[in-house]
Amino acid sequence: MERIVSRTGPAPAASAAAVPCLGEHHDAAAAIGPFRRIWSRPLAGPCGCVEIWVVEAGSHARLAKHANALGSEDWSAIARIRHPEARDHARATRIALRLALSHAVQGTIQPGAWRFQTNSYGKPRIAPGLPDVQFCVSHTETMSLIAVSREAPVGIDIETIAPACDGKLIDIFCSARERRALASLGDAERRRAFARLWTLKEAYAKLTGTGLATDFRYLEFKIDPRWQSEGHQAQHRPGEASFESWLVEAPGGLCQASVAIGEGEAAEERGEIVCYAVASDGRRHVATQSLEPGRGMQSDLTLS
Repeated sequence: MERIVSRTGPAPAASAAAVPCLGEHHDAAAAIGPFRRIWSRPLAGPCGCVEIWVVEAGSHARLAKHANALGSEDWSAIARIRHPEARDHARATRIALRLALSHAVQGTIQPGAWRFQTNSYGKPRIAPGLPDVQFCVSHTETMSLIAVSREAPVGIDIETIAPACDGKLIDIFCSARERRALASLGDAERRRAFARLWTLKEAYAKLTGTGLATDFRYLEFKIDPRWQSEGHQAQHRPGEASFESWLVEAPGGLCQASVAIGEGEAAEERGEIVCYAVASDGRRHVATQSLEPGRGMQSDLTLS
């Protein structure tokens, strides 16, 4: 069992200026469809540029003119969704994924040209013959997050924080040490801590491509009550994986988001995470306020 020593210290300030990604091929001021770059921050590991694309429920009208990028498999999957609002959100998310993939390759592949396949665990990936862009998608009823990288494998997860913790779920999802730590917390802290554990483990399972085949009891993260505040973000590098985790005020309520990032073979020494969101008319976008990781204490986590 590998132990990663925890540390604390001031978090690096998130950059409000335009900080181009690798090779300055990402123009921070440029629009990508209706998306705008809203924040960026450095990453500790050599993982290149990782982009997070935020799609809120209700964004489908802003993305409608790009719907011709969707393929027959997209439309078939969308048609199977019964509720109109969920169909709209799924359509917007699929359009955003194609725009994000094309942005990652500087527009050398058109959004409608992307094709997909799945691995033996059901994880989607780019089909052979196309650039090997790494991506992962996660969603709640009111918000989707898309992680994309040319240099490193990624996994992402977002979950709405439940009004109560399910004891049976904790038993099958958490290690003995995590269960003891959760039991020592108050109700609100326990709900946030469990959501954080859930999203970190789900993000890691998506990173590795094993999904629900992963036994999450043997993937252990440290729990600290200081990490449950809305202004706090956590970053750590256990071995060849880096993680970012933060709270999100989504339209449907408070959520926890986590991204897991593998080590890129051809990446620069330090990476960068960049967030894009659909620009809204006449008001600051919700994600600008809530999806930027906090600037307070930064702490490594413990992975066993």
